[in-house]
Amino acid sequence: MKNIILIVEDLPEEQEKAKLAVRNAGFVCAVTPTLAGAERMFKTLEGKISGVVTDLHFPESDYDHPKNTATAPCGLAVVAEAIERTIPVAVCSDIDHHFAEYLRKVITALGRRSAYGPVPFGMDSKNWETAVAALVKSMKGGK
Repeated sequence: MKNIILIVEDLPEEQEKAKLAVRNAGFVCAVTPTLAGAERMFKTLEGKISGVVTDLHFPESDYDHPKNTATAPCGLAVVAEAIERTIPVAVCSDIDHHFAEYLRKVITALGRRSAYGPVPFGMDSKNWETAVAALVKSMKGGK
């Protein structure tokens, strides 16, 4: 049975908030802080991931120093991978902190390819409860 929600978030304190929200929604968590880690999880847990909730800005690999790539929008690659694998995905980010308003347009465009409709996108602050609730709604077919 698919009951795992993949969380992609690099900050430990935010990971804890995300895990709590996912568990409160009745799902098991798989957590990774990097794009490389997310790619490994997609392969390792293939067929077992129910949904993905991702931040937008985090390091590409386990070897990157956070200051080198933490401002890179690696979450876009996670969103695209989830859509390609037909897995519902939601974004939980504080893009105002990164001054990246253009990301809303990119995520909206990617969401047009999703079998689950638009990608839920919380961008003003990281609210994991809201992001997970939107993801679960999407998983149940509520576009």
